[in-house]
Amino acid sequence: VSEDELKRIETLKDEFYKEKMRYTDKLRTYNAKLREESRFENLKAAMLAELANIKPPRLYKNVTYTPQESRVASLLISDIHYGIKVDNQVNYYDCEVAKDRLEQIAGMTCDMCKDMKVKTLNICILGDVVNGIINVSNRIEQEEDIMTQIINVGNILTEFIINISAKIPEVKIYTVWGNHARIPSINAAKKNDTVNRENLERLVYHFIKTMLPTHKIVTSMNDDYLVAHICGDVVVMEHGDKGTSNPIYGYTNILHEKPDIIFRGHDHEFSVKTLSDTKIVTNGSLVGTDDYALSLRVNSQPSQTFIVHNPLGQKKGMAAFELVVH
Repeated sequence: VSEDELKRIETLKDEFYKEKMRYTDKLRTYNAKLREESRFENLKAAMLAELANIKPPRLYKNVTYTPQESRVASLLISDIHYGIKVDNQVNYYDCEVAKDRLEQIAGMTCDMCKDMKVKTLNICILGDVVNGIINVSNRIEQEEDIMTQIINVGNILTEFIINISAKIPEVKIYTVWGNHARIPSINAAKKNDTVNRENLERLVYHFIKTMLPTHKIVTSMNDDYLVAHICGDVVVMEHGDKGTSNPIYGYTNILHEKPDIIFRGHDHEFSVKTLSDTKIVTNGSLVGTDDYALSLRVNSQPSQTFIVHNPLGQKKGMAAFELVVH
């Protein structure tokens, strides 16, 4: 065999090896995806089995005011981190405290809707309602396993929505995923190595939707981000863990129009700022100061956010109120 023939054979062997490795990598990725989907489906089946034993609540309307026809408000709910236990120098938080604080938020929301004669309330759930399984430290801090978190917080949020809906003429529910309930990849060394749709918060929202009397409560659920048109404003809802500190450019590219308002959570601190005429409303957390925040010498009050759209009757605009609980 000539030297040229030997070189050609060696080249073919190298190409065959590369192709074999490409196929092996593709097969490994495909099998990993199947394993992740199987895990999610097993968890969903377990949740549905629990749902079969739970009697859905009934909604009894008891609106005690005459609403103003055009008055719309939004309530931002995020970063409940149900399942975490915090016990430090400035804050105590556990599952019972989470439930109590949500009851306080519900009461304040109903009072404000009554005072402002709100007709339609958007309840915008912006993610991290469970503490999840994002990393080892989170699992150490948890009071409950992830399936118990999902079922219990699903029940609590369903009751929360029902109680508010009883006193408001019209309620709409919007939900987006957070980052704490993502299922870590089996081979992942980092929390960012996860599949976006493999998110256990989808189960929480499926639980809520199944339990709600949907003929009376409008729901828009299970997305990475949502867009709603509220009182003439283009409103984007997201958790806030993706993108940059200026999300306006990215959403303008995606939507082919600039958002007027962005609702987000994740940062655990209430703020309202304006960038390029877009209002960015960051929700607080229900937890308040956790151990990580305390280690950074940061102290934030547990709160959620209530927003009134077009408060003065103008074409566009909003006013945001921080609902602080204890």
